[in-house]
Amino acid sequence: MSRSPGASVGGQAVIEGVMMRAPEAWAVAVRRPDGVIEAQSHELPALTSRSKAAKVPFLRGIFVLIESLTLGFRALSWSAEKSGDETEQISRTQVVWTMVAAVALAIGLFVVVPVLSAEFLRGYLGDSNFAFVVIDGLIRIGLVVGYIWLIGQSKEIQRVFQYHGAEHKTVHAYERGQPLTVEEVRSNTTLHERCGTSLTLITVVISVLIFALIGRPPLLVRVASRVVLIPVIVGIAYEWLKFGARHRDS
Repeated sequence: MSRSPGASVGGQAVIEGVMMRAPEAWAVAVRRPDGVIEAQSHELPALTSRSKAAKVPFLRGIFVLIESLTLGFRALSWSAEKSGDETEQISRTQVVWTMVAAVALAIGLFVVVPVLSAEFLRGYLGDSNFAFVVIDGLIRIGLVVGYIWLIGQSKEIQRVFQYHGAEHKTVHAYERGQPLTVEEVRSNTTLHERCGTSLTLITVVISVLIFALIGRPPLLVRVASRVVLIPVIVGIAYEWLKFGARHRDS
């Protein structure tokens, strides 16, 4: 199987497998405990054909993020059902609550903690809005990088990272029109400029710049603004990522 160069696809790692998304379909494959790889696929009309707003720069990134989270949740739920034996299987309800807890943790860790920490440390550096913004940004970047490093110490997460790297290799081969054989896929790099991790880091950097423009309003306003502005920041980060991907060979 091969694909002509120029086709754009994406995906993500799931539990003992990967989810892949092409322009008009998506599929997920999972290795069951007995070693058999089980897969399913679904049609998915192009997002731009379902919403005119998805064609608008800076808005389309928000739509892509929402759809990616939705598909990722469906793929993750299915992989949780298929990857464990009968005593280890995770129910859909457990996956839902895990996702809710993860979102709450992310807001607390990457929004609330940097603000409170910067406010505390600013007292030692004088009453400077610039110092507050710099400290806030550095703490946020440090937390993201530290979090990725910390979870990477887990053997289970390392396994997920391996699937993530394999997904990147496959995407490269697919987009370059290479035959999708093990030998051809292995020849590609595990790095990919459209990776969700790259988007996360770009989002953090852009958030530092945007929050610098806001300054230091009252504490509750600060926290609320960081949550409310997430779609705006994601929209900008998505355009940055797309621009970089278009010019990777130039």
